[in-house]
Amino acid sequence: MLRSLLLVVSAVCALVMTLIGSVMMSTLVVWYTNERVYEVSAAKFDPALEGRMVKLHLSELHTEGGSAVDTTFGLSRPGALLVKSDFWTPARRVNIHALKDVSEGVTLAPRILSGVREMKFKPQMLADSLHLQHIEPMSASLPDALKPLVEDATPEYLKLRTFDTSNLAVPHVFLSFLYAPSPQKVNLYVTGRLINNVVHVDSYLRDNTYADHVRNCSMGMSDFRKLAFTAVLVCGSAALLTAFSFSIAESKQRRGYIIACSIYAQLLIASFFAALYVVIFHEQKGELSTWVPIISSASVAVVCAWLTLRSAKLNKR
Repeated sequence: MLRSLLLVVSAVCALVMTLIGSVMMSTLVVWYTNERVYEVSAAKFDPALEGRMVKLHLSELHTEGGSAVDTTFGLSRPGALLVKSDFWTPARRVNIHALKDVSEGVTLAPRILSGVREMKFKPQMLADSLHLQHIEPMSASLPDALKPLVEDATPEYLKLRTFDTSNLAVPHVFLSFLYAPSPQKVNLYVTGRLINNVVHVDSYLRDNTYADHVRNCSMGMSDFRKLAFTAVLVCGSAALLTAFSFSIAESKQRRGYIIACSIYAQLLIASFFAALYVVIFHEQKGELSTWVPIISSASVAVVCAWLTLRSAKLNKR
C-alpha cells in the first residue's frame, strides 16, 4: 500500500516538476537571450554603439541622394520617400495583390534620413506610417498585360476588368499610385540594429512603452515553440528520473535531497541552453550584460547542488 502511494506521489511530482521546470527553463532562456537596447538620438552619431540594438524617436524623415522610383510603372516624384502601387477592390471584400502577373509594390528612396542618421525601413512598414498623396494614374507606364484591361480612369485610380469572376468574385479591380513627399513630419518610436551608423528598423514602439523598452527579444515564435518542446522533453526526463529516485528513496530526508538536486539540475540545464542559444544565434556574444546572468545562475545551481550533496553525505554518517 505504501509503495503504491509513493508511486502515485512520484507521478504527481513528476508532472508538476515537468510543468514548473519547463516554464522556468523557457523563461530563463528567453530572458537571458534578450538583448540590451540603447537609446540614441537622430541628431548625432554614436560609433561606440556599433552593432547594438538601439531605440530612437523620429520626428521627421527626408531623402538624400535620389527619390523613390517604381520601375514597374515608371513612376517617381521629386524627393519622394516612397512610391506605392496598390491593387484594391470595392469594399475590400477580396484581397488582390497582383493581376496578370503584375504585382503591386512599395519602392523606397535610396537613402532615408532623420536628422543626421540614416534609417533602413521595411517598405510596407514605412508605407503604413506616412502621409501618402495620389499620383495621376494616366502618368504611369502600364505593362502591356494591363493595357487592354483599362475600362476607366479618374485622378485617383484606374478601373481594370478582371475577366475572372469565378476566382476573384469581382468583375473589376482598381489600381492606385501614391507617393510620400519629403521632408515629412512623423512621430515614430522605433527599434533596430545600428550598423555603420545606419539604423535597420525592425519594429515600432508605442510612446507609452518607449521609456521602459530596455531589452529586445530576438527569438521568433518558431524558435520559442522549439524551445518549449525542448524544455518539456528535457525537464520531463529530469522529472521522471527524480520521480523514480523519489519512489525508491528510503527516507523523507533523502527524498528532499533528490528534489532539491533535481531543481538545481534544471536550473543548470536552463543556463546551458541559454548559453547555447547565445553562441549560435546571438549577435552580441561578447556583451557582458548577456553572459553575467547566465554564468551567475549556472554557478548558483552548481554551488547549491554541491552543498546539498555534501549535506546528504554528512547526514549519512
